[in-house]
Amino acid sequence: MTDWSSEKIAKALKGSGLTPRERISTATVAWNNDKIFFPNKDDFLFDWLCVVLAAKPNMKR
Repeated sequence: MTDWSSEKIAKALKGSGLTPRERISTATVAWNNDKIFFPNKDDFLFDWLCVVLAAKPNMKR
């Protein structure tokens, strides 16, 4: 992702267009990059992580 906006990050993390590995990478980049700013970024990423960790695993493999 080259254009980092809060809307694009939220859609990437909550949407189905990325693999779980890509979502983790996107969240890590968003967290570590001080040039990416949106209000309550840390709260948003923490909430996203909690939802992902609390979700039931998809056993369809």
